Amino acid sequence: MSVDSAARKVLGSALRRYAAGIASNNQLEGSIPTSDDPAIWSIVDYAWTLYGDGCEYVDSNGGLTKTDKATIARCILFLKSELEYEYPKSSDADYSLAMFLRLPLNILTFGAFGRWLKAKELDFHNHGDASVWPFISRKQLNSTAQQLARPTNAAA
Repeated sequence: MSVDSAARKVLGSALRRYAAGIASNNQLEGSIPTSDDPAIWSIVDYAWTLYGDGCEYVDSNGGLTKTDKATIARCILFLKSELEYEYPKSSDADYSLAMFLRLPLNILTFGAFGRWLKAKELDFHNHGDASVWPFISRKQLNSTAQQLARPTNAAA
């Protein structure tokens, strides 16, 4: 596995703009970088569960839940790190099938399929503490937050 810092920076910025209500879901999708970094596709897969109605919109009215906002914040923090993504990666065939079925099933179930799939995806995270995904543990999350909060000593 490899960490793609440039792609992570692009995705982190796109997620931040979407969560802040200044970019549409289509703009978020248009900003998804091409990368072999498994963290990119796992986080993109999560982001696709935040919408799915096939319409373009900007979430400026605060439609994201507190849980979604907290998960987005953790994703952005993870993308700023140099940590390897430690959760299992789904196969490309599974990923393609899920993406193929997600939109029609989301429409038919008024978004319930997307919520179920999101819960199912988090459920597979028996490899770590799913409450702090994409981090593997609360210790890893706290350590990364502390490390990235430290000011750099470039002027020292």
